[in-house]
Amino acid sequence: MRNVWTVIRSLYAWLGISLLVLLMLLVVGIVRLFDRDPVRYRTGYVFRKMGSWLTKVNPMWDVKTAGAELVKNPRNPYVVVSNHQSMADIPCISLLPWEMKWVSKAVIFKVPLAGLLLRFAGDIAVDRGDKASRGRVYDKARRVLEQKCSVMFFAEGTRSKDNRVLPFHDGAFKLAIATQLPVLPLVVDGSHNCLPKHSWLFRDNARVRIQVLPPIDAKGLTEQDLPVLRNKVRNAIMDQLADWRGVTRLEVDSLIPVATWPEPSPLAQRFKEAMAAMAELQQRISEAAARLPQRATVAAESLNQLERRVLAAMNQLPHLAAEIVEELHERVAAVKAALADWQHRAGEALFEMPRQLAEALEQLSALLRRVEAIYQTA
Repeated sequence: MRNVWTVIRSLYAWLGISLLVLLMLLVVGIVRLFDRDPVRYRTGYVFRKMGSWLTKVNPMWDVKTAGAELVKNPRNPYVVVSNHQSMADIPCISLLPWEMKWVSKAVIFKVPLAGLLLRFAGDIAVDRGDKASRGRVYDKARRVLEQKCSVMFFAEGTRSKDNRVLPFHDGAFKLAIATQLPVLPLVVDGSHNCLPKHSWLFRDNARVRIQVLPPIDAKGLTEQDLPVLRNKVRNAIMDQLADWRGVTRLEVDSLIPVATWPEPSPLAQRFKEAMAAMAELQQRISEAAARLPQRATVAAESLNQLERRVLAAMNQLPHLAAEIVEELHERVAAVKAALADWQHRAGEALFEMPRQLAEALEQLSALLRRVEAIYQTA
């Protein structure tokens, strides 16, 4: 069942990619018509930006980038060098927010639509089996750098089969030394899980990490220093990969046979497990942090609703206060009326009291006279 689901999701992803490529062909072609920059910087930028959308239409890819802030000005050119694990490296690296012309195999330029887009963007084709082609690539890349645009190399020349770093070719470093421009290392890991070589099926939950490393200066170097520069860049990339995977540099270096790897000590094994646990914790923290904006939005909406209720209550206060005052006036009037009635009745009672007393005295006098008469008769 899982294989069926993978096929369905892969078909969905390829459909989205195909539609996006058609849209890119239209948009990039229009931009190309109006782009007068010698290296077609705007055309390439739009192509790269839309190309990065391939990572969005595929529901099985999770790509994270870091270190892009190291490039302060995208028109300060670099010779960019990256390791290469999969064809998915291209849209993933395109997430970086600057334009650079890619040195790609000539065979890719022959792919329908894709090759046309590469030519629109001004990318550079290289036939590694043709020395004349390599010379033309060198000249074109140098002209691109002179026009303040970076050039991008996969220095291994091909994709790694076992995710270890292959030997680097000299071309990128020769160019950096000739132009005295810095080399900008990029590190890609996890893209081999996106689209395995010679397969059209995408793997589920492929997590890709891209790290921009600090630039390595080539100023003052000569061709005699080329091996030193090349090894320095390659070691920096391998160190980052080893750090991510919690292994030693030897284990990500394809030049070191597996049989010569040192046997890890128990302490090293524990450290490796701890690093893996830390990486997993960091991933969970990142996922939780990604959910924070959504929770903050919900909380803000709740606060807004509360604010609206308070304002509504405050708007009703004058009306309620008026009703309370009116009711108090009515009760005071009722009390005043009752008091006036009591005063009236008390007045009437005081007025009748003398007459009633006189009648009582008269009755008492009559009673005394009768008593006196009876006493005299006796």
